[in-house]
Amino acid sequence: MKSFLYVITLMVCTSLPAVADISSAKQDLTIIESRLDNPTTLYCGCRLVFKSSDSYVPELDGCGYSVREDKIRAHRVEAEHIVPAYTFGHTLPCWMSAPKGQGRAQCELTSSLFAKMESDLHNLYPAIGEIHSDRSNYSFTNRINSSDKTLFTYGQCQMRISPKLKTAVPPNRSKGIIARAYLYMSQRYNLALTMAEERMFKAWNEQYRPDKNECRRNELIELVQGNDNPFITEKCQLL
Repeated sequence: MKSFLYVITLMVCTSLPAVADISSAKQDLTIIESRLDNPTTLYCGCRLVFKSSDSYVPELDGCGYSVREDKIRAHRVEAEHIVPAYTFGHTLPCWMSAPKGQGRAQCELTSSLFAKMESDLHNLYPAIGEIHSDRSNYSFTNRINSSDKTLFTYGQCQMRISPKLKTAVPPNRSKGIIARAYLYMSQRYNLALTMAEERMFKAWNEQYRPDKNECRRNELIELVQGNDNPFITEKCQLL
């Protein structure tokens, strides 16, 4: 019944204000993913198995995922900020003025802008918890030296993370999604990208086009949050 009522709400409430609470955003994310034809985790493409309308887990066997270390977080789905909260939080006075290690907590308590950025559904995707933890606030890149002895790997999942370099190389399947999230957050919240980042994300956006699920997800988020991701909308119009 909850899921049915939620779908009705999606259909009639087409101009809701942006969600400004991360807990609510995570609940919305779960329900939105349940409305997709083939919902999967962001990086590894593991099928999402829904335990209820607001609870899901990753099916690791089907995607060839190998647990690196953390068995508990590897078997749960977490909401990944593609642009990390650390990255956009550091642009705000609430974070910069906080005692060391308390920036996020202080921003959540005092900044409505941070709350809006933190809960923006266009920047939230379901990810395997272990990868969410390992990626931390690392930036994305096109390549990592395979001889890096600190490199984190995950079986058939092509996500590669270097804690030494604090960078991650995502699988091709997620590069377009990542690019469109970064370009969106940069445009909407005036977040600066380096020239190298801008070139890379624009290239990924062109090379890795959205599939029907990404297009549908964008539409559902617009109904809930009140705005689309124009970088997705533009590409979906060409499908």
